Amino acid sequence: MGTFSNYLENKWLDHLLNTSFTVPTTVALALHTADPGEDGSGAEVTDANNYARVSCKAQFATAAATRIISNDGDITFNTASGSWGTVTHWALWDNATHGAGNMLAYGAFSSGKAVGNGQTPKVLTGEIDISIPASNGMTTYLANEMLDHTFLNSDPGFSQPTIYLAMGTGAFADAGAWTNEVADTGAYARVAHASWTVTGNAADNNGAITFTTATGSWGTVSDWALADSGTHNGGNMLLYGTWNSSQDIAADDQANVPTGDLDITQD
Repeated sequence: MGTFSNYLENKWLDHLLNTSFTVPTTVALALHTADPGEDGSGAEVTDANNYARVSCKAQFATAAATRIISNDGDITFNTASGSWGTVTHWALWDNATHGAGNMLAYGAFSSGKAVGNGQTPKVLTGEIDISIPASNGMTTYLANEMLDHTFLNSDPGFSQPTIYLAMGTGAFADAGAWTNEVADTGAYARVAHASWTVTGNAADNNGAITFTTATGSWGTVSDWALADSGTHNGGNMLLYGTWNSSQDIAADDQANVPTGDLDITQD
């Protein structure tokens, strides 16, 4: 099972909140003789003996479901003209040239394979799985959109939405149901916020997020969610989390999230 690289995690957080991430036109599969790691530094097969990455975006033709996307067809490499060493891992890059580009995702094969002269390595259908872990603060809707935008051969792309902050009186979850959003009473309404500071794989709100003064009780606010719609109980939930401490919001109170208090990380 594969996962995103640091590069792609950072690009996606930035894409959602700040600067658009252009869909990679090339997705190339590389073979590695060591774990590439999140930074892509693990050893790729040496650029010799007829080894080359294989462009394979066309092999990702089925949209992500339940936070996973896989290759729909076999991916065949050149026939080796000498030893490639023992291949243990794979990585997907946005460039087909050996040693170039940005690593997008990586993972381990179920077992290592020594590739020698005259052998033609093949990665079978479904052997490359890229997944986004569940229960990590990202909804399944957004996880699937991220996977499709990056890897799916025919995906139209995921446009940056207007981001709204919603408050909850109970925990939100991957399914993105709005069951626990503060009730649509007491002047409660989601607040749009467009300014975010994104540094590496972390982001926070640049500027305070201030809600309308309550005209009645909102209950005990314990959780938050970011949505692509300002409509109460509407739109797609994107990210969610729990505040460090709960707060009772009563009539004449004004909920306010100070600069930097809404922290988002990808790991």
